[in-house]
Amino acid sequence: MSYHDLRCGDEPIYETVDSFVPEVQFPYVACSFNVNVTCTNSKILYADATGNPSAYNIKCIIYAILPLWQILISVRWFLRHRNNRLEREKKMKHNQVKGKMTLTEKNMLLVLISGICFLITAFDVDGWADRYPWSFTKFVFGFGIATLMTMLLRVVHAWILILSASGKNMNAPTWLRIWFWVSTIAMYGGECIFNEIQFHVGHAGEVAGARDGNAYVAKQLCVAGVLASSSFLTVKYAFKMKKSLSSGEEITKEQIQIMMYCKNISVATSIGLIYKLL
Repeated sequence: MSYHDLRCGDEPIYETVDSFVPEVQFPYVACSFNVNVTCTNSKILYADATGNPSAYNIKCIIYAILPLWQILISVRWFLRHRNNRLEREKKMKHNQVKGKMTLTEKNMLLVLISGICFLITAFDVDGWADRYPWSFTKFVFGFGIATLMTMLLRVVHAWILILSASGKNMNAPTWLRIWFWVSTIAMYGGECIFNEIQFHVGHAGEVAGARDGNAYVAKQLCVAGVLASSSFLTVKYAFKMKKSLSSGEEITKEQIQIMMYCKNISVATSIGLIYKLL
């Protein structure tokens, strides 16, 4: 892809897009970006170059409200659920209390961790103010997304375990444990590792804010694979329970409710899959 039409005198400014390295790199722009803004150097932060840096700060504050609310709600729900559980165990087991957390409590902790990640990134949501390195912002945001997805994987794992339970046997089959851990590793690998690599390999390592296309595709495929497998399993077990229900087999109310949840999750993961593959 040649850019010989972009010239400075008789010489091309740069040969190809792959060899172009801007003199002023993100999150800075040249002072000529906005002639109405006064700058004492040859470059200026993009947030300042817009002419209204307070507008960007207001935007960051607005973006911070939702994760802050998420943190407060998750802490409240976690403490309430945990205290209620401990009180029930204390009454039922003669003051003997188990310290093991329930699935709900673990999920609330995951929601809390992801909220903290989103709150951190909200303070420089677009990277315009250079409050954090851009790759750090994307890494923390990706970690928050992967943490939320881990909650989804834990829920799907628990539901499949209940739907496939035979009598009192609640031991997870080997394939389900393998799927859960492989999916968890793939999710964090895509959203964290490849998310970080894409800013440092190839020509992207020379241009701040740019990302390598191959690393980006690898990241998207990792996450898409997890979403696809989750969608497949939820659809499979939802139809399996529906078939059992139509054949007259005895099914608990909990299994029927989980079957409906599986259908909803399959729709959500399918939408996420389409987004990742676009």
